[in-house]
Amino acid sequence: MWVIGIFLAKQVVKVLRIPQPVLMPVVGLLCIIGSYSLGNNIFNLYLMVPIGIVAYFLGEMGYPIAPLVIGMILGPMADESLRRALMVSRGSFVPMFTRPVSLILVILIVLTVASQFPFAKKLTDRLAAFTKTAPAACGDGEAK
Repeated sequence: MWVIGIFLAKQVVKVLRIPQPVLMPVVGLLCIIGSYSLGNNIFNLYLMVPIGIVAYFLGEMGYPIAPLVIGMILGPMADESLRRALMVSRGSFVPMFTRPVSLILVILIVLTVASQFPFAKKLTDRLAAFTKTAPAACGDGEAK
């Protein structure tokens, strides 16, 4: 794959030089063909249009689209893995908290979600302000 990437790099750069009014209809047509060929179902086309419009407006409002796409791709895999883990553990969530790797991942997820709340941002701002003033409270800031 790396070898193919090296050989095709110059051609990809040439594609970027195509004017946008010419390139966008081609991209749109490829999206339509890909959406239909994914399941040979016209419903996919009806679903593609509103999702594209929502993604466009989310991008205009400053939301990154890449995490949305990654979530749409990884979501079904995560759901299947969770179902499999619950079947193995007979419906119990306890093994997720007893294994070290899964416990660390759960803690990181909780901290990531909690860090987006206003009270957590205020707390981190206070902690940052405290750490900036802490060496000055000890005198000259050198360890004794």
